[in-house]
Amino acid sequence: MSILAASLLLALQPTYAAGSPITVGVEIEVAQGEDERVLNVVLPESFEDNSDRKFPVVILLDGGRQQWLLDAASAFARSARRRHAQEVILVGIDTTGRRRLDLTPPMRAKLEVDPEHEGGGGAPEFRAWLAGKAIPLIENQFRGNGQVFLIGHSLGGLFALETLGDHELTVSGVAAISPALWWDEDAPLHRLVATLPTSDDLPPIFLAVADEDPDLMRSVITLKDALSGHDLLCFEDRAQQDHGTIVPSVLLQIGPCLWPVPPDPPNEAE
Repeated sequence: MSILAASLLLALQPTYAAGSPITVGVEIEVAQGEDERVLNVVLPESFEDNSDRKFPVVILLDGGRQQWLLDAASAFARSARRRHAQEVILVGIDTTGRRRLDLTPPMRAKLEVDPEHEGGGGAPEFRAWLAGKAIPLIENQFRGNGQVFLIGHSLGGLFALETLGDHELTVSGVAAISPALWWDEDAPLHRLVATLPTSDDLPPIFLAVADEDPDLMRSVITLKDALSGHDLLCFEDRAQQDHGTIVPSVLLQIGPCLWPVPPDPPNEAE
């Protein structure tokens, strides 16, 4: 290419004015043992409008910037703008490289050497860290109102559902999206079916399933049927989605189920 042709080509290239980077939330590092965990905090749009106002806290498992954080932030903001749900403080927890360890319960001895289960069983420690360190920090620093909701997909959905029976971490509601209830040969499913239907003050539960492996489908439907008497159960059957696409497809439905806009108080003049 001649020097003249190269000069003409460069001259025809579009030029762009320098702009400001687009930012979503802030990153906070919180110690967990010898590790530093990243919390991605996205504040509600009206956070700066009233320094006295407090908000529900939503913990999103698999909430890294390369995971589901941006999808959830967009969906929850849209739900709030449409007054389908309250504004929330969204806290995404990056689980990259730690999902199996952090999100699964301890296993029976015979499965500890099974490759599908190897490296798991750390859910009690992760739950204790959430209850004792991560959530108190968020509530104190960003004006949480005491309500905490937990959202998880697959192993995260398993973790969310098992949190309902935990006395260390009390939640105001959970969303479990295609939860991995098959873990440990259905042991979590059997525990949940035996305990949740008879629990006092069971909070709202959002349960969704995609077009899944038959064992996963069976386990989710079994749990749904066991909870059929729970008035605060929302169920979404997303047969047109698969395990990797279901999360964005249900995010707009989670807020109205778990943290809806409270009804207006009655008019005393009426």
